[in-house]
Amino acid sequence: MARPISGFDSPETKLFVEPFIGWRGWQWDAHRQRLVSFNSEVWNPGDELHARCIVGSYHDAPALDCNCGIFSMKDPRWLANHVPVENRQTVIGTIKIWGNIVGGSKGWRAEWAMIDALYVPCSDAEIEQAQLMKFMYDIDGDKTPAYLQSAMADAIEEVYGVTVYRHDPRDEMTMPNEWDTDVPF
Repeated sequence: MARPISGFDSPETKLFVEPFIGWRGWQWDAHRQRLVSFNSEVWNPGDELHARCIVGSYHDAPALDCNCGIFSMKDPRWLANHVPVENRQTVIGTIKIWGNIVGGSKGWRAEWAMIDALYVPCSDAEIEQAQLMKFMYDIDGDKTPAYLQSAMADAIEEVYGVTVYRHDPRDEMTMPNEWDTDVPF
């Protein structure tokens, strides 16, 4: 078994029946029309994902003395240390996690997960067009205005049927204020 990654290495596992939110990243595979984890796990639309250990001998995941489980972060700003957020094929988003969970200072390793909402980067051309629209029409407001479009976001939204936000990847990702981040661990 692999030693747990620092920040995801609580000395105990807790059972959560009610899901809560964590952040993670995927690569968009346009050919298969699927989001794929950086460990090559395919996330199918509308499906719950059940963790399994791929490191060594079979055991229930997540295990305290292993590195298995479905990873998610407590804060979206920490994703840059774990996923290539500057890559235009990288999609970040929130997942609902539940079941047996190992927590840590940076995030969680969960038994069960399901995609909640996604943040898809717009291309440079789309961002330039949005900036031109802001200039031409003197528009202020949201960081993710309705006119900021993304063909990749449209495809993902159609396939996954979840809320998809288009964003300028140069903007810092922040957690919505209304989220309760005081989850045990």
